[in-house]
Amino acid sequence: MLLNTKALKTALLCAGKDDARYMLNGVKVETDGTVVGTDGHMLGIVSPQTEHEEREYPAIPGVETPASPEPLTPCVIARAGIEKVLKTTGKPPKHFPILENVLLDTAQTNKNGKAVIHNAVDLDNPQTLNLEKVDGTYPRYTACIPKEEPAYRIYFDAALLARLAQAAQTLHGKDTAVLELEFFEHGLSPMRATTTNKSGQSLTAIIMPFKWSKQAGVLPRTEAVDAES
Repeated sequence: MLLNTKALKTALLCAGKDDARYMLNGVKVETDGTVVGTDGHMLGIVSPQTEHEEREYPAIPGVETPASPEPLTPCVIARAGIEKVLKTTGKPPKHFPILENVLLDTAQTNKNGKAVIHNAVDLDNPQTLNLEKVDGTYPRYTACIPKEEPAYRIYFDAALLARLAQAAQTLHGKDTAVLELEFFEHGLSPMRATTTNKSGQSLTAIIMPFKWSKQAGVLPRTEAVDAES
């Protein structure tokens, strides 16, 4: 199974750090390659890569790539293991995009308490990593995913939201800052965010939404659009 390193890094950002609920201190890999991370406050689910097939991955001495790989038994790879994978992948050559992925040996991973990952980003020195799996029962995260249809959708620039978070943290002088987000009845409206620090200073931010065409894949800086329009 191919695991995209950007997906692993994304899920890890959502996973716990030194949480007493040890199962949260890792990334869950599902049978289809979906990767999941949660710290109990935020849940991140990253869909599997579909651009490349396992048989296309560069050959690694001593490692066979079966025509029909064994299905993965879902497992949780500990945070330290994911971090090790990310440290060893580096930046793959632009002409070899498949190396944005690592190869999870599903047969070997299913056999024991280690997740076995092959990494060929350095074609001259491919590596095999044996990573700790976390024993236990991962939270039934699908239960907290809303089942009903949304009233409307608004698209926001992630960079703007990141700057908002940084502004709030700066006002509070610490990483933890509570933001109150206000969404108005009509989906065309901007979002208003407010936060107040212990000195009584408040920040009010107005975040403008995007008008986004999924077909065109463009994000001009204009008003939002209702999901049905």
